[in-house]
Amino acid sequence: MLIDGWPDAELFETVVGDVIARAAGGHPRVHAFGEMVALLWADGKREATIRLEELWDALADRRSFSLLCGYPIAAFGGEGDGTLFLRVCGEHSEVVPAESYPALASPDERLRVVTHLPQKAQALETEMGQRKEAEAARQKTLRELMTLYAMGRILSAELDLQRLLQTLTDTATQLSGAQFGAFFYNATDDQGGHYLYTRSGAPQEAFEQFGTPLFTPTFAGQGVVRLDDVTKDPRYGRNVPHRGTPMGRLPVRSYLAVPVRGRTSEVLGGLFLGHPEPGVFTDDAERVVVGLAAQAAIAIQNARLYEAERNARAEAEAGSRAKDEFLAMLGHELRNPLSAVRNAIVTARLDPSRQVSALDIAGRGADQLARLVDDLLDVARITQGRIALRTQRLPIATIVERAVESVRQLIDERAHTISVQLPPHDAHVEGDSTRLEQVVANLISNAAKYTEPGGRIDVIVERQKDEVALRVRDNGIGIGPDMLPRVFDLFAQADRGLDRAQGGLGVGLTVVKRLVDLHGGRVEAHSDGIGKGAEFVVRLPTVLPGREDAVSSEGAERACARVLLVEDNGDAGESLMMLLELLGHRARMVHHGSAALEAARADPPDVMLVDIGLPGIDGYEVARRVRQDPALRHVVLVALTGYGRDEDRQRALGAGFDHHLVKPVNPETLESLVARLSPTATPPQGLRLH
Repeated sequence: MLIDGWPDAELFETVVGDVIARAAGGHPRVHAFGEMVALLWADGKREATIRLEELWDALADRRSFSLLCGYPIAAFGGEGDGTLFLRVCGEHSEVVPAESYPALASPDERLRVVTHLPQKAQALETEMGQRKEAEAARQKTLRELMTLYAMGRILSAELDLQRLLQTLTDTATQLSGAQFGAFFYNATDDQGGHYLYTRSGAPQEAFEQFGTPLFTPTFAGQGVVRLDDVTKDPRYGRNVPHRGTPMGRLPVRSYLAVPVRGRTSEVLGGLFLGHPEPGVFTDDAERVVVGLAAQAAIAIQNARLYEAERNARAEAEAGSRAKDEFLAMLGHELRNPLSAVRNAIVTARLDPSRQVSALDIAGRGADQLARLVDDLLDVARITQGRIALRTQRLPIATIVERAVESVRQLIDERAHTISVQLPPHDAHVEGDSTRLEQVVANLISNAAKYTEPGGRIDVIVERQKDEVALRVRDNGIGIGPDMLPRVFDLFAQADRGLDRAQGGLGVGLTVVKRLVDLHGGRVEAHSDGIGKGAEFVVRLPTVLPGREDAVSSEGAERACARVLLVEDNGDAGESLMMLLELLGHRARMVHHGSAALEAARADPPDVMLVDIGLPGIDGYEVARRVRQDPALRHVVLVALTGYGRDEDRQRALGAGFDHHLVKPVNPETLESLVARLSPTATPPQGLRLH
């Protein structure tokens, strides 16, 4: 094997390799003793010794045998031998100390050593095998950890929930040795089955036939379920597919189910793995899938948070766009009546003969502006929960009749036909009459606006067990399927393509929904699509009829009162003065708080109409001082303000006001209020603001 004192690789392979190959052919275990290495070392050929060790190692890579090389420890006693000793040890997987046979003193000791050599060799071989197995296990664990680490990075970087779960399912199926796998959400559909989200190794139809009773322990939080043969398990054998089942079903025998738990230990879903052969899933496979499930839980919740944030951002952006469109529409709607009022005023100035028609135009424009402001205030109050209902038992027929009458002008203008069908025996509801009339009027007005001129509107009231159903049906433009779910949303109406010439802010349905909710009812929208009309159904709980407290004011004698008006806006004050005088009241006006107190003390009025935003002493302070004066305690105080929130009303009442009116004041409201306060005279014959 040596040529010129140096180990020759070709010669070594020919001689030693052939001997090892022939020995391995007849024996399962081959042991070799490398005597030459010690001889070379003793001869001082240290590098040749290392080279021979390398040739032995190369041969061991190709052949299965064990090699034992013995070195006398005294051979490493020279200077610099320490490094060479480490190199020699590095060529061997095991280094153990051995007794020197010649050094033994007596024949008995030598015999004892020789006798125990086989046992020591066997023990050494066993230990080497155990160490190799331990190293193999360590390497396997390391590979598993590296795989889980790599998968953790992949899963945590994926924010798309569908792709994340598909990656999880594919990886778990592959690493566990399963033939098919699936991830099911811990939620049930209408039929009681669990929602399938991702699958691997089989079509979705096959998983849909999978026996869901098998999932119960996993979704109940009972931990991992691993079965070598599910068909032989009495708990599950009857509930899952197995050999001989119909075509298309999964032939599950080996079964592994691992729950995916969230941060608070709730079960988000489960990984379900199967194989048609028994005993496929091992402890290692279970450990890997459990690790994947733990990492997936964090990734799933992160993806959900991202998706929720993205949806919230998209919703906020959509809401912002809708608000921008609404504000643009609001500007358009405000300009129309303002232009009409302005043009009417200019016309009246230029041509006095046309004052009557000009005033009619201005009046309609002012009414339209008031309606727009009322709509906005209603939306603000209702959406913020700052509206109080004055409830009583009400006949639904009366509510419908009043609502129809309030929108009669719009119906006539658009030449619609309206029919009202009431039940033979009237139904009663508990509610605020003003607000319920507003609900019905808004629905009828909405139908009138979204129906071409000459259309038909049906208002139908039906009693249904313990509730009343009010239907408003039209044959108008209808509602598209994309719009139908959002029809009651604030700002959504701008998308419906309303003929803008008809006016309106498109907030009526939002008001309807909120008011019906406040009354403990519900409202529904139905439409078969564009061009097929629409139907809105309001359902309210019924109550037994009771006595009505309201007293009709029709025909009641109107009263004349002494009115002191406190208003710093000259035009607004003059118009109210003219109205009060036309109604037969004695009215006078001052423009600031100090003058109001002086005028009231000099000639106490019956009623004081006080603007809140006065220069110097504001309206609240005026009210407080009037209430402190014994001579003025009988005076009825009415606040006039542009603010109509409940807190504004409460502040006014707290300051001493008896009533709170929001500008622009409705003339009919003012007429009714002032007339009730001092029954002393009647207005001019024939004057009636209805």
